[in-house]
Amino acid sequence: MPTKRQKRKYRKIFDIAVIGTGEVGGTLGRLWAAKGHRISYGSRTPQSRRVQALVDQTAHNARAMTPREAVSESDLVVLATPWPVTRASIRACGSFKGKMILDCTNPFNEKTEEVELTGPSGAERISRWAKTFRIVKSFNTVGANLFGLPKFGGQRLTMYSCGDHRTKQVVHTLTKQLGFEVVDCGPLKNARLLEALCGLWINLAPKRNWKIAFRLVHE
Repeated sequence: MPTKRQKRKYRKIFDIAVIGTGEVGGTLGRLWAAKGHRISYGSRTPQSRRVQALVDQTAHNARAMTPREAVSESDLVVLATPWPVTRASIRACGSFKGKMILDCTNPFNEKTEEVELTGPSGAERISRWAKTFRIVKSFNTVGANLFGLPKFGGQRLTMYSCGDHRTKQVVHTLTKQLGFEVVDCGPLKNARLLEALCGLWINLAPKRNWKIAFRLVHE
């Protein structure tokens, strides 16, 4: 008799905790809820009007709770927090033992308005803070306004990922469900390259109405 977790894997339905209720977290939560996944938003103020409005917009039995509660009931934790509060948000989540993490953040310096490209990557720092290697960097190279628009002119947009754990297989499945082409960029140490790509996107996108994306062209 297959276990409950095995059934979920076979059906490709996951319990997803979304930490961060801004544009990135809210958009991914709504899109994956529409695909049948169970979404729990982790927030310091789960009963606030703003968060409850997001729950209503997400529908499909989405919930809001504290970060610790959301993580404890999840298979996958989506980190979609502003960089300055990311470490504190991770502390608020409690233990990540046995959990998979999708890191959508970028080490953005609000003073310089640039992505920090020195020292360890943001993803590597998150791996240390959360005390887990089950982490994948992805959904950080385009704006959330494009998560639900995976095609330009009939061409599928590329979503890049990197990580050292089979969590990538789960993230790739979720990415394909949204209609993106998936490109595996190797180990987690390559997160610095993806964060730099975000820096380039931030530099170019405002002049093009925030509707640009990088596509890998190959034979």
